[in-house]
Amino acid sequence: MFATLHQAAERHAETLSTGGWIMMILSIGAVTGLVVYCYKRILTHPEMDEPDLPGGLGP
Repeated sequence: MFATLHQAAERHAETLSTGGWIMMILSIGAVTGLVVYCYKRILTHPEMDEPDLPGGLGP
């Protein structure tokens, strides 16, 4: 069964064009960059803490 699926995949396999490679690399790079930016922003501590409000109010 797997041999027939493999043979069918080989018959219909097409190579990716140059434009396809560029689009794939750009899209994967954009998603990876966004994930890294979001994780970095979430996991790092803020530079300055918020000041305490008078009367003990605040975060």
